[in-house]
Amino acid sequence: MVRGVAPLAASLLVLAITVAAVLITYLWVSSYASSPRQPEPPQIRELAKIESVEYDGSKLKVTLRNIGSAKLTVDAL
Repeated sequence: MVRGVAPLAASLLVLAITVAAVLITYLWVSSYASSPRQPEPPQIRELAKIESVEYDGSKLKVTLRNIGSAKLTVDAL
């Protein structure tokens, strides 16, 4: 029975190394996956829809509708 002790000890050592490697990999992956991400900067939501355009020869009338969530300012056409 003494001849079977060395292979058994080697098998247990390989098993312990494998379990330790799996545990270290699991802890590393779980900490990497749960690390807080940088929040995305808020995006400006300026959206305008042209409702109508009228031209009578001397005047141009453009009707816009703000369909975004931010205040819309029209400086020039």
